[in-house]
Amino acid sequence: MKILLRLVFMTLSISLLKAQTIITTPNPVMVYDTRFTTKDFYLRGIDTTLDNFHRYNPVLNWETPHIALSNLAQAPRPLQFTPEKYVGYVHGYHLFNRYFYSTDSVRYYNTKTPFTSARYINGAKEETVVNVIHSQNIGPNVNLGFDYQRLVQDGFYNRNKAGIHNFNLFNWYRSRNNKYNLMAAYVFNQVKSQENGGVDADDIFTNSAYQRDLRTIPIQLADAENRIDNNSISIRQSIFLGPTYTRKINDSLEVQAVNPKYAFTHHLQYGAFKIRYTDEERDSTYYQNFFIYADSTRDFTRSWTLMNDFAFQHFAATPDDSAFNARQPVWRTGIRYLLNKWEQQSDTRFLHGIQLYGGIQTNPYLESKWKYSLNGTLELAPEYAGDFLTEANVLYQISEKSSLEPSVSINLQTPAYRWGKTLTNHYQWENAFKKTLISDAGLTYRLNPWRLETGIQYQMVQRYVYLEENSQPNQLDDALHVIRATLKKDFNWKRFYMSNKLSAQWVSDNDIIRMPVFYLHQQLYYRGSYIKKKPIHAQFGLDLTYFTNHYGDAYNPALMAFFVQRRELLRYYPIIDVFFNLQVKRARIFFQMQHINQGLFEGGYYASPNYPAAPRAFKLGVSWQFYD
Repeated sequence: MKILLRLVFMTLSISLLKAQTIITTPNPVMVYDTRFTTKDFYLRGIDTTLDNFHRYNPVLNWETPHIALSNLAQAPRPLQFTPEKYVGYVHGYHLFNRYFYSTDSVRYYNTKTPFTSARYINGAKEETVVNVIHSQNIGPNVNLGFDYQRLVQDGFYNRNKAGIHNFNLFNWYRSRNNKYNLMAAYVFNQVKSQENGGVDADDIFTNSAYQRDLRTIPIQLADAENRIDNNSISIRQSIFLGPTYTRKINDSLEVQAVNPKYAFTHHLQYGAFKIRYTDEERDSTYYQNFFIYADSTRDFTRSWTLMNDFAFQHFAATPDDSAFNARQPVWRTGIRYLLNKWEQQSDTRFLHGIQLYGGIQTNPYLESKWKYSLNGTLELAPEYAGDFLTEANVLYQISEKSSLEPSVSINLQTPAYRWGKTLTNHYQWENAFKKTLISDAGLTYRLNPWRLETGIQYQMVQRYVYLEENSQPNQLDDALHVIRATLKKDFNWKRFYMSNKLSAQWVSDNDIIRMPVFYLHQQLYYRGSYIKKKPIHAQFGLDLTYFTNHYGDAYNPALMAFFVQRRELLRYYPIIDVFFNLQVKRARIFFQMQHINQGLFEGGYYASPNYPAAPRAFKLGVSWQFYD
């Protein structure tokens, strides 16, 4: 990885030097036009805002709140019930997905000038975040680039170091006449996490000796580690069909180009996932069973998927089209074949998937009170026949000021493969679980002038699969019902801004789903636009997060999963972070004091049983964008 990091920065340096030679004397007019697209082909502008710039941790997303075990890059525990929706085969090791890049999240850029974005963050206990993005057009229709990110922290407690590496290399080619489109990407994710099993003391917040040096707190595992390696290759090719128009290449060259109305797309993708859990401690009393090795643990799990996907789609007509008809919907349909392989110790199996899918939605340029989108996927392969996922969303514009957005989804899924069969050194089982049915319905109301949003969501899960207190998978016989209500309200007065989010969650079976009933987030800051008539933007404020006491799930490092526990009530109090964000032209800087109120209410709190959350710490970050 050090070699890869050197190559990335070497490429960046060469590209920047090359970019400097583009501008001659006198300098030509350079127009900033850096945009990116994902698989839907719609270009978007890059993010240059200052809002929430200091919230760099992928876990700290208030829309789907999670809490990391003890520090950056560690396993996140969900604070709201959000079951994963899918069709067909999944391996089930998705705990770190919030940190990962995926082939669908790769950004393909179109730049008139080379574009570079660099970000560096430093915090207590060797916390380091490095993110470098570089993209440039090497021809009128070819763009190359990469996106590298590294998150690592030694941690506040003994054997608590965790690190995550993300990297993607991408290429976007478009033919001159716009009939052919190629998007290719290589994606790499890696997790290295020391596993200490949690602390082995009850007085860590009151014992003065521990508070002087958190690394003196005894831990439960002395030599355990988890590692994930995830590699993916994606090649997406499209042939566009539609009316032609005259496209000007330069002063002397014009071509007849296609204005896409339809597209045939072929998507070939390969993804490999490897997990290793090791523990060389010979006399560990942490585990109850040793099925394979008596003196150490060397578990591994491998899973790979080869996907071949064919699709036909209809694009939205735009007002620029000569035969513009906004009432024509946008639709897409296709078929995909998946070959999956699972390997764990002596268990090796190939599994197939054949999926039909499609979707339809209103043209985004249609001026109508009603807009909708409908998507569905059906599994046909014998191993997973009958799995399906349907999702529908409707937007009703009541007036210019308010809107209603109902949504509904139904998902019949086969439980992840690992819950059916697992063979590791400490855990072994073989289950014949029935399919899980997830029904989800929601309604959101927005009142824009008041900056108000409120919503309610109902979920019913039949035959829910979870890990019991003994870390064994179990399937719930009764239906599980969850109701969640949310309220968001933003205020501003002169240069003071305040955002609020309150969420309340009711679960029919609190013995299985153990999450906070209430979740509150508040952000208050003062914003200044100019200082001494210079274009300097600044924010100074605080973030407050609070969730109610609950019996939070415990973490099992040998399974890389959370399981139900009913013994320890986790107690919480409002957590306050103070931040100062500053923007000077293209540079953004933040200063942050995390958990500044530690000791005011309590000496600390637990993210999960035996895993104390990160204490007070100072952080500094800077980001700079170059595009000329």
